[in-house]
Amino acid sequence: EAVTQDAVTKNVTATGQAVDVSQAYVQLDKLSGQPLSLKLGRQALAYGNERLIGAFEWSDNARRFDALKLMYNTDAVNVDFFLANTKENGVANPGDAQFNGLYLTAKTIPLHKALDVYLLQKANTAAGENIMTYGLRLDGGTSGIDWTAEAAFQSGDATATAKKKANMYALKAGYTLADVLGGLRIGAEYDFASGQDTSTDNTAFDNLYPTNHPLYGVTDITGTNTLSNLKAMSLNVGAKPAAGLRLLAEYWSYDKDQGAKTAIGNEMNVQAWYALNSNVDLHGF
Repeated sequence: EAVTQDAVTKNVTATGQAVDVSQAYVQLDKLSGQPLSLKLGRQALAYGNERLIGAFEWSDNARRFDALKLMYNTDAVNVDFFLANTKENGVANPGDAQFNGLYLTAKTIPLHKALDVYLLQKANTAAGENIMTYGLRLDGGTSGIDWTAEAAFQSGDATATAKKKANMYALKAGYTLADVLGGLRIGAEYDFASGQDTSTDNTAFDNLYPTNHPLYGVTDITGTNTLSNLKAMSLNVGAKPAAGLRLLAEYWSYDKDQGAKTAIGNEMNVQAWYALNSNVDLHGF
């Protein structure tokens, strides 16, 4: 298969061709009789709704990491700690590139499905990069109302000469009428990620390793398929009018945070999903 440096954890050029293994790992569970697991090898990493860490499964290549991951899972909390190599630098540029993280999910907060708290490190010694991302995500709902809120802040070294000072947040909410069209949901969303301002610091948010394609509309208007230098607003309506059928209509408006602050564009789309059976789904838009 064709692979790229961004899509997997091998140091392959963007036009290179290689035969690759999607996943190959060893997992040991219940270490010392505790709810502790160890996963070692090539594996997928995906957290939250994948704004910052995603498996990118809709791509032909997907995204995999050569990683060591420790997992502590109970009914109340999940804690993952991982160390991943994202690039093997050569002799001319010693020092590998790494992506490391601590991701905690609390599952017993009233009215909330999950509270995620995370600390992530993206480092490349050869480039002088050492970016720290601190964030949290709250996912909840009650009485037909649902909401998700996520915020992250970045600091550290963007390069050997520039500091990283960036931030992002995403807010989603909706109300579902359970007795209308199988569950008519009316929703809204606002997403923000800082761009590069006029300072000498690097203020553009680094989107890390996301699965962005389904998050900001389906057409990937220039600048909106990455959560950086972006202001995005959506109004949407969804319904389930028949068994196996789901419909979604969206309106998106996109702006830049910095630079020429003109509107990037607007998008309106209608999508439909239909499950033919347990193994086959149809998706049209």
